[in-house]
Amino acid sequence: MKRVLFFLISLLAVGQSRQAVASCAATPVAAARLAVGESLDPVAESPEPISSTGFRAAGVHWDPLLQKLWFRVLDCKYPERPAVLVPVSLHTDGVPLAVTAAPQEPKVRTLAVHAGQTVDLLYEQGPAKIHLRGISEANGYIGDRIVLRPIASLGSPPELRLHASVTAEGEGVLLP
Repeated sequence: MKRVLFFLISLLAVGQSRQAVASCAATPVAAARLAVGESLDPVAESPEPISSTGFRAAGVHWDPLLQKLWFRVLDCKYPERPAVLVPVSLHTDGVPLAVTAAPQEPKVRTLAVHAGQTVDLLYEQGPAKIHLRGISEANGYIGDRIVLRPIASLGSPPELRLHASVTAEGEGVLLP
């Protein structure tokens, strides 16, 4: 625990000393690495190039819930923009810090077609267009292939099934 506190205090001191120089790096991750004193190229002995545009580390925050250290990185060209948080993996066993890019949040997919819902189908081939309606037998997201049974009409066999690709909520394109 003492190592972690010492490390946090030293990072704050490093961040403040580098802030006075206002050194900027090309990316937020590079700015966090520059604040720690790491180079992007582990073979290179000289530090990363410093420019007046890009990003700079403005502070360090400890997240007790996630047990992570975060660098607050600002845009040098547009300081009025909100800061970007870059996570830092913290090792107390003497291994140097590793700065990683923030994980992207998974995209939330919503169902476009529910089982039993009436779906409008379109089939185009050259100048001909066919519009049909069918009842979905399963749920489907946009881009999914679903099976439908056509709404009963005179002369259509009850076992007929259509395959379609979901394009929007309640809509699909008939597949050949």
